[in-house]
Amino acid sequence: RSNKLHVLVMRPVVRRWAQDREVFVAFARVHCEGVPFEQFCYSLKWKQLREDYRVRGIWRRFGSQSKALSYLFPELGLLPWKFSSIPKHFWKHKSNQQWFFDWFKKQKNIQSPHDWVKSDVLTDLRNEGGKGLLKNEFGSSLKAALTSVYPNEDWNAVFTRSSGFWHDSWNIRNRLALYEDRFDIKSPKDWLTITTKQFSEIGFSYPMNLYKGKIPMLIKAFPELKEETNQTICWQDISQLTRFLEHLQCKFNVKTPEDWHNVSRKRIIEEGGGGMLEQYRSLASALLYAYPDRQWEPHPQSKSVSMGFWNDQQNIRGFMDSIKEKYNFSSPQDWYNSHQILLKEGGSYVLNLHGGLGQLLKVAYPEQEWIDFKKQDGHWSDSANVIDLVERIASKLNLKKPEDWYRVSLKQICEHGGATPLRYIGLLKMLEITYPSMEWDNNLLTRRNKKACQFYLRQTIESLYPGYEILEDYRHPQIQFSGTNQLGELDVYIPELQLAFEYNGEHHYRDIPAFGPVELYKRRDEEKMQICKDLRITLVTVPYWWDETTDSLLTLIINENPKLEPSL
Repeated sequence: RSNKLHVLVMRPVVRRWAQDREVFVAFARVHCEGVPFEQFCYSLKWKQLREDYRVRGIWRRFGSQSKALSYLFPELGLLPWKFSSIPKHFWKHKSNQQWFFDWFKKQKNIQSPHDWVKSDVLTDLRNEGGKGLLKNEFGSSLKAALTSVYPNEDWNAVFTRSSGFWHDSWNIRNRLALYEDRFDIKSPKDWLTITTKQFSEIGFSYPMNLYKGKIPMLIKAFPELKEETNQTICWQDISQLTRFLEHLQCKFNVKTPEDWHNVSRKRIIEEGGGGMLEQYRSLASALLYAYPDRQWEPHPQSKSVSMGFWNDQQNIRGFMDSIKEKYNFSSPQDWYNSHQILLKEGGSYVLNLHGGLGQLLKVAYPEQEWIDFKKQDGHWSDSANVIDLVERIASKLNLKKPEDWYRVSLKQICEHGGATPLRYIGLLKMLEITYPSMEWDNNLLTRRNKKACQFYLRQTIESLYPGYEILEDYRHPQIQFSGTNQLGELDVYIPELQLAFEYNGEHHYRDIPAFGPVELYKRRDEEKMQICKDLRITLVTVPYWWDETTDSLLTLIINENPKLEPSL
């Protein structure tokens, strides 16, 4: 009899759970817009919930977003700290603190107490949802948090930063011994192969700063290494210097003199070239010493070349001429909006050296009369100048109709010479002047999700594959993600070639709070890649760092399927 009573009580509860679940699923179908369901749950805001009185009622009944969704969808294993708002007093409970730290430890593969002092752990912990926990419960102290959650560990020894601790060579050796297995260290000499970055990752940033470098720290721990390090490279010996430079050339795929500009000081130090930089002060000087018969073009941002180089009018003019040719500047007016272009081409040092763009232009082209840059706002009060600029940018970006401006980012406008008018009159005013019959929606012009880069990607694809039908945001009927009824969307798709392109923003590669955890995107990206492979669709992933050049896009296509290389 008691069992029957229990069933009678439970039936309404189960029925209501199913009804609430169905209500929210219907709500998600309308509002998720292709976003994975789990991520949609995490990113929901109260403003969205107010649109549906039934969903609003569910929220009020449970008191919080995480409680409601965790109850309705237990199979998802939703984590409270991933939501935009955490239940009140959630972090007050020790069990919740323990839950979070245990989860984080597993996510980041933290295997020993000393892993907690890696350089990126604190940042990652905050980004993963622990910012409020640290700030409100432990005064932003990671050590205090760990001492509370894992009281059996000696956190004083792990977090010690006193110079006295690191002045003891035994302490350094003892700490290094913890990582011998990780780096396959067989003898003290093997530590010389570990990079500065790797030492920082295991908590040795402080002692390296204390001893002014990786090698002095290792010599303190292992005095026998002093003779070894002194005999490694004699930087004044030109044969040893050239041998090291050839190593860098091979390591960083340097094929032209210009490629040396991509070899940073940090990379040189990580390869063991710190002594070379101390000897010659710069890579440019070392190259000049090793190869005196070659012509070396200094990078515009380089402070290491002779200061007189960028005071020479011919050198400045040569640099400016290269920009003029690359960006097809046909009139002096083009230069007034070129500040962002100069920065993009590495001209920040030259700009600072000569006090800004106005002075730099006067030095490079003294024969030309230049308008005072401080009075340029008056220049943009002339509608003809605004229309001329907007039409030139539209031509460069291959915009075919006014509505295409909704898909253009402010960054793209700046890169094509629109930075100054944007600052003085704004994009909305520029477009109203140029297209007076068009009613513009300023919210659409400034929204974050207008996919400007995807728009430019499509234009580049159209130039590579003229004559083919090219679809954008195409929902393929055979691409369906597991666990949902949603059709997968391809950013750009050429049906005849079975060729698809997926533009991946920054949130596909690292956690960004506004977009949710990166694991959701990685899992969905891998699933989409496998489905496309099964359907014999070549899926080309275009990362957010794509430089928007045709050549680099061609490389991505050929890497995925050489047979689809277009005949240009």
